[in-house]
Amino acid sequence: MVRGQIKELLTRYGKIDLLWFDGKIPVKSDEVISLDEIRQLQPGIVVNGRFHGRGDFTTLERTMDATKVPRGWEEYCNTWSDYWPYVKGAKFRANGFVLGQYVLCRSLHINYLLDVGPMSNGELPAEVYSNFAVVAGWMKTNGESVKETLPLPMGESANVPATSSGKIRYLFAVPTFKGTAGNDAHVSAVYPEDLLPPQDTTMTLSRIASPVSVKLLGGGTLNFSYTNHTATIQLPSAERTPLVDVVKIELENN
Repeated sequence: MVRGQIKELLTRYGKIDLLWFDGKIPVKSDEVISLDEIRQLQPGIVVNGRFHGRGDFTTLERTMDATKVPRGWEEYCNTWSDYWPYVKGAKFRANGFVLGQYVLCRSLHINYLLDVGPMSNGELPAEVYSNFAVVAGWMKTNGESVKETLPLPMGESANVPATSSGKIRYLFAVPTFKGTAGNDAHVSAVYPEDLLPPQDTTMTLSRIASPVSVKLLGGGTLNFSYTNHTATIQLPSAERTPLVDVVKIELENN
């Protein structure tokens, strides 16, 4: 049955870019269908490792315990609401928390797979679209910090999640919630009402050239100091939002 379903998916629907297995069956996976046969049916396809125990990328789920850039492709998945499927009345996690997970993934060069479940008629619930709109607004202001950016260059470090693009660095001020330090991936209290009041935030970026400018995306310039190849930036609580705030730093060419 499983073999027939996989072959149907890979032969009757045109080009398939990615096959995401979940779970195992009580026989050897290669006896059902091997990775080589999958690639023969769909050259260039990307396959995760949950079915065969090996694949093109590894998957993290619910608990984001990664602390460094992986050697290969890696993906982290979590739900936007309380559940993987659609459940009527389920609460959605705060958008600031979801965006905090996203920027943490981007700082580690890990893909972020955010789940929303459709209703029985195939439609997405209205709450999904209202949350999409919030994220879209955030991307309009801060998208440059996560689009085609990389982790910090080797040797550099920051006390918050950070990305880089050429001589530009982006530092992310993630909101905090009750019961979490802000980046914890799976805790029960991460709803909008669990958001803690913003605080003055000190951000550091070390082993860098001298900054030319430091500003808050969507805001103005920020006060900073530069000593011993370390920039220290002050982000006042008055400048914080319920979402992730992004500080853009432009460095000298050297």
